[in-house]
Amino acid sequence: EVKHEDQRAFDKLQASIVENKYFKEPRLTLQELADRLESDARELSRLINTVSQRNFSDFINHIRVGETKRLMALEENKGRPLLNLGLDAGFNSKSAFNSSFKKETGMTPGEYRRQLAEKNAAAGPATKNAGN
Repeated sequence: EVKHEDQRAFDKLQASIVENKYFKEPRLTLQELADRLESDARELSRLINTVSQRNFSDFINHIRVGETKRLMALEENKGRPLLNLGLDAGFNSKSAFNSSFKKETGMTPGEYRRQLAEKNAAAGPATKNAGN
């Protein structure tokens, strides 16, 4: 079971990574992140492993996949190549992007985009303007 203080520290760590967009740096290392956060790399590693049940690489790639999915959902990115979205999210290669995406979602980026398009088409135009 995860200790309350570990969960709080992890939540703060994850928020900082997202807010500062550290995950967008393709070559980000645990040590670089620790230096930026003025923290100990071993402690960050322990926190990530304990709370997320992932190693540092998988944890950062999890955040990158989430960012890629967010980018895919934006109307202005409909025609953009999937690899470009993955690179924008911090992946450094097509193979890293594809394998991480499939590991996280169980689908390739293309399959995910098609499913997203089908859901949007099924929802129809009424839901797109619901907030107006």
